[in-house]
Amino acid sequence: MIRIGLISDRRYVVSDPDQHWECETYTISPTAQSFRVLFHSAFSSPARYLQELAVRLSANHSGKAEQRLVFNPLFQLDKQEIWLTLSAIRAATPYTGITVLADPSGKPVAYLFPGKVIGGNEAYLSLLSTVDAELDARLCSKLFNQETRNLPVAGFNLAKTSHNGFTYEENLPIYRWVAAHALKVLANHPGKAPNELPVAAIMPHHAGDVLFFALAWNSIRPTVNSLVVNASYRAIADDIAPSLNLIPLDIPPINRTPEFRQGNVMPEGEYFKAFSDLLPTSHLLLYMRPSRDYNVSRFHLIDHFAFALGRHVWRDTDLLGNRPLLHAQQFPKSHPDQPTRILLFFDGGWPLKVYPRHAQQRLIDIFHRDGFNVTVLAGKGEHYERCSTALFENYAQLKNLLKSQDIMVGMDSFPTHLAAHVLHLPTLCLFASTRPQNSDAPASPHYRFLEQGLPCRPCYGIARCPRYGNTECANFSPPCNVKDAVEVMLNGLNGYTPQEILPLPPEQPLPAPEMDLRPIGTLKFNQHRARFALNCLAVRLKPSFSFLRQLHREFMTSLRRDGWQQTYLRSTRYLRKLNKSRC
Repeated sequence: MIRIGLISDRRYVVSDPDQHWECETYTISPTAQSFRVLFHSAFSSPARYLQELAVRLSANHSGKAEQRLVFNPLFQLDKQEIWLTLSAIRAATPYTGITVLADPSGKPVAYLFPGKVIGGNEAYLSLLSTVDAELDARLCSKLFNQETRNLPVAGFNLAKTSHNGFTYEENLPIYRWVAAHALKVLANHPGKAPNELPVAAIMPHHAGDVLFFALAWNSIRPTVNSLVVNASYRAIADDIAPSLNLIPLDIPPINRTPEFRQGNVMPEGEYFKAFSDLLPTSHLLLYMRPSRDYNVSRFHLIDHFAFALGRHVWRDTDLLGNRPLLHAQQFPKSHPDQPTRILLFFDGGWPLKVYPRHAQQRLIDIFHRDGFNVTVLAGKGEHYERCSTALFENYAQLKNLLKSQDIMVGMDSFPTHLAAHVLHLPTLCLFASTRPQNSDAPASPHYRFLEQGLPCRPCYGIARCPRYGNTECANFSPPCNVKDAVEVMLNGLNGYTPQEILPLPPEQPLPAPEMDLRPIGTLKFNQHRARFALNCLAVRLKPSFSFLRQLHREFMTSLRRDGWQQTYLRSTRYLRKLNKSRC
């Protein structure tokens, strides 16, 4: 029997008089997870999803030696393309090794693993390129010490197929580089198995992402034992995850320049190309910068990183980002007769995440009027009245500054996340153009967030609002609402004693499959020759209408999930990008 795993909106049944097939189809969801619904992780490559499919195919069949046919998650194949792939396997000579099926351009369509050939080492499937079949065949041979072959699939080309929500053109060279690098590392260590070699994650920036990565790593202690990090953020990972080996890159951080603040964004692929020669040659490397759009996800970035690191998210209880805070400090820390010390931080990394300038001074004035001892964490040259200012010098100085405060009000930014997630300082986070679910702290008397709840967030604007055209985000809460929220927090914290919670439970086994109510497609193999010709013809006709069909499907999905305003913004952004690429 051959067990099939693929990403598809449909479920399939194979009718074949000569071969027994059992097909499991999965979707990738930004809002849910279950046996057939995979977690949408912005930092997971297509190869990480290949690993996930292989694990789920064998999770409830660990004692059996069925072959596993895992379709490439980078592409969403239709019924005819799946049929042609299975037809190529049926016609091929029986083979005891690993088979990488490839389209005429050399891209991998699917991977056929016989029996227990992977031997529980599915984690190393994350090293495959998913864009180069010949490279992946050679890498599989080295990873699993098995003979491997490439098997051509006639009749269609993956260039005409949807990329399943993954970043494609920009990341394609990166995925190929990761696999080629792994092949070199294995060739340089001929006597060592993959589990004897160090594994590092390429996740160099920025400060908030490094913080969330370190928190995820602390919670699960995965196969990855090292982190490639920008030297500017090394102290963060060193403090939060001291057992994590660090490989610092002494290069300027990406998109932290005056040009970026004007809306000129440097692509991640271009930045990777600039530092790839500096990466270590002794480690297997996994790319954990964006491969999918995190803006559509309703899950915390901690869980995005946890999934990328190999955690299997079966159900809501497997999520890490919404767990209660540990070791929260008792409030108040200052003497009751002294004024409450409040730290304000107005920057968020780019202009639309900066609290409006006129509202900054107004907020300071309100807190000063009500007797607070106000400190502003400010940039060079910034001046405010009726408060003291502190400049950011280094990570240690920032931690000491936060520890000297009673409460913090900040934007969706690293200092705010450090205060809330690590130091557990009472924190009020002000969100604007980003989604709170992606980065807020767990519900607690020590943490609240504020926003206006506009349906246009999250948006992709950097320097200018895509909806109104101005340089200030209308989703920020006004100063009077911020002051009221701080008072509510302080009243709730007086006399509050935090409760110790149990540590994270071990990862739970895969749950039983839920009932699948999706429409069924049947793949029939009677009258094989006639069907082969018919499916080849259908695939050749596909380019004339498949793009518009896919565009319509994605538009309607976004409309149902995010509403018309967010769908409009996403559509106009896509059309501008498409028009720019054609110029």
